[in-house]
Amino acid sequence: MTTLELKNSLIRKIEEINDKPFLQAIKTILDAKLGGERLILTTEQKDEIRQSKMDLSASQKLLKRFQKELSLLLKHPELGMQTDDGHIRGLIMGDFIIFYEPIDNNIFSYSVWDCRQNPAVIKMK
Repeated sequence: MTTLELKNSLIRKIEEINDKPFLQAIKTILDAKLGGERLILTTEQKDEIRQSKMDLSASQKLLKRFQKELSLLLKHPELGMQTDDGHIRGLIMGDFIIFYEPIDNNIFSYSVWDCRQNPAVIKMK
């Protein structure tokens, strides 16, 4: 496929998309490539980013822990607690709950809930 053919194909496909959040994501990517608008960070955002950079080792440890738990779920998909949804399960991992669904031989992780946010939101029976 030539560059011109690829461009025409992309234009036709993009014109068919009606998903506004997806189109906004494409626009963001294009703006970044073309040197478009820039985000102006507040002092609080800059401080939070600096703190996150310092906490990177803690984040890496947490990521390794999540990966270990997900590997365990691949071997034992029924390990997490059943939710009222029926197919969705929740694996409690310290301060977090991983909400997932075992399908065939895969684990689809839908959400990681930080229970320190508002424990009243999660109800257990």
